[in-house]
Amino acid sequence: MVKRFVYLLPTFFLICSELYSQEYCPAENLVAIPGDSQVILEWNEPGNPFNVAFTIEITTDTWPGETSASLIYLDTGEEIWSIAEGYFTAADVTETWEFELEHGQYIFTIYDSWGDGQYDPGGYTLTLDGEVLESSYGWEGTEESIEFSTQTRNYYIYNTTFTDPLPYLKGTFISQHFLDNWPTNDRILTYQGQLNESRDVPEECGAFQYYSIQIDGQEIGQTEGTTFTHTSLVNGNSYCYTVVVEYEGT
Repeated sequence: MVKRFVYLLPTFFLICSELYSQEYCPAENLVAIPGDSQVILEWNEPGNPFNVAFTIEITTDTWPGETSASLIYLDTGEEIWSIAEGYFTAADVTETWEFELEHGQYIFTIYDSWGDGQYDPGGYTLTLDGEVLESSYGWEGTEESIEFSTQTRNYYIYNTTFTDPLPYLKGTFISQHFLDNWPTNDRILTYQGQLNESRDVPEECGAFQYYSIQIDGQEIGQTEGTTFTHTSLVNGNSYCYTVVVEYEGT
């Protein structure tokens, strides 16, 4: 079991925490909030130690052939998925792709060969474990990228534009060599954030029963929630808390 320990001196509000790898599918991010003769413990539910569900949904605009996209596993550089320019041939069409990703860093990039993005209602939606990572319709530029971690749930959105618009009427045939060499501005970070850490205990971990709150190996309480208040403490004493996730059969 992975156990999370918090040492607390209530009088001095000094908190030290350590993580010991002993438990499968542990509770995450245990924190202690000290008070007068009490401590409030809070933590996050276990994350999925296996693959995570990821979905890409793309809707075409009135220039569908300009759109392409890719998904790259940054930990290895492997291209997981891609669609080439010209894949889409009809306007206002929505397609969805579903993946089971192993934990790591990824980057999704959507491209527009003409450099003017996708006209609304064209755009895309990305979801991670059922939660919307990004939803962008009517985006501008030649490419938009979302870099994200399946573990920390942090994500970063970047946008790249042409230095100057293409010097042709939209729809004119332009060679790929010309487009590849048309200058672009440096990509800019337009947004960064983190998905909600609260989530259901993954089924792969086993049948969840309850959280056991312990001090020095002795259980002082149980809860099915992700918070626990320990009262009637002696100010000035130190306490070592452990939150253990109990699964059926463990």
